[in-house]
Amino acid sequence: MQDAAKELADKRMALGDDPKGGIDLISAASARHGTDEDNKTIKRIFMGYSTGAKNDEGLPNGEKIIEKWNAQLAA
Repeated sequence: MQDAAKELADKRMALGDDPKGGIDLISAASARHGTDEDNKTIKRIFMGYSTGAKNDEGLPNGEKIIEKWNAQLAA
């Protein structure tokens, strides 16, 4: 039963052929890129490439979005 439970847990986290699902790499990257300097850089990029969102009537709604073309430029 323990082996079956472990196998199911492993499969739940699996992505593609990587049995760990890359979870170790994802958490390591998250820890490396979660500093205040990284957050400032992301905010600067977002503010530089975002535009004002509009509601269904075409009026500004106060939200900021990055449209497809600006996202490509930002990348």
